Amino acid sequence: MPANIDLKDIERKAYTSFHKDGIVDIVIGFCAIVFGIIFYYEPAMYFFFIGLFIAATPMYILMKNSITVPRIGLVRFKPERQERIRQLLLVIVSITVLAVILTNAFWVMSMMKALPRSLIDFLDHYYMIYFGVILSAILVIGAYLAELRRFYAYGLATLVAFTSLHFIDVPGKLGLGLAIPGLVMLLYGIVMLLKFLRDYPIVKGSTAGSAGGH
Repeated sequence: MPANIDLKDIERKAYTSFHKDGIVDIVIGFCAIVFGIIFYYEPAMYFFFIGLFIAATPMYILMKNSITVPRIGLVRFKPERQERIRQLLLVIVSITVLAVILTNAFWVMSMMKALPRSLIDFLDHYYMIYFGVILSAILVIGAYLAELRRFYAYGLATLVAFTSLHFIDVPGKLGLGLAIPGLVMLLYGIVMLLKFLRDYPIVKGSTAGSAGGH
């Protein structure tokens, strides 16, 4: 093997190409829009998030296997990158579960008047910023661990959407806060997917090989 071949650079390019299809953007954006619509019309159905979160994984795998793998092959990454992906999933699940627990705890304690009135009023007034910070933090951490820079922009868009809606008197703020950045992700994901289909057409009579580290 020539000495000037950088295996890490080859793996990084394979990883980047594998995520140029916009599928992760489409899946997350679609889920955010659906969840936003649910919150807009029926906030009490928030528990539907659990089912939607579970359904997102097979949806992502199905799209990857039917669209991406036939074009660039099955990309296998080194244990180090696989560990980062596992860390990403663990962090996202942990923050989400913690946020749900804290939110429900605050809600129960406020209903029981177990919190100081000033804190209840503060949380009631700034709940949009509270959720905006949590969701944007998840996206930023995901951007860092998954090495997908565009998710930094999604995190910023989410924070801006939630913060802006805090100052606007409209119904269903939480639903809109989820749907707006979700729509941004979905549309950008579709643009990426169309470009990916153009750049990586399926050539009849050929099969895509696997790429990545060993």
